[in-house]
Amino acid sequence: MIYTQYTLTDLGYRAPVAGIDPLPEIWGLSNRDEERFEHKGFQGYPETHVWMAEREGRVLAAFEAEPDAGGVPVPAEDVAGLLMADYGWPAGTALGADGLPVAVE
Repeated sequence: MIYTQYTLTDLGYRAPVAGIDPLPEIWGLSNRDEERFEHKGFQGYPETHVWMAEREGRVLAAFEAEPDAGGVPVPAEDVAGLLMADYGWPAGTALGADGLPVAVE
């Protein structure tokens, strides 16, 4: 497996506020009536992965072949530690026989 980490780009919010698109934040808006807002989503997700984990604007993905462009390679021996430290996976996470992460129950 080839592991690569990606940083997602938050596209912000669309709202009927004259001259401001995208809105950087939505605090104070009710999402009702004249204050309707909609999140535009995120950009930067890998497309050809066989596995991925996401947390707080980052994605760690596993590929069987060439990884998608735009990511930073992660050595296989660092994957379990990265998942536990940055992605909220439980202690004892390891790589399984298939090369994909496995969390202990």
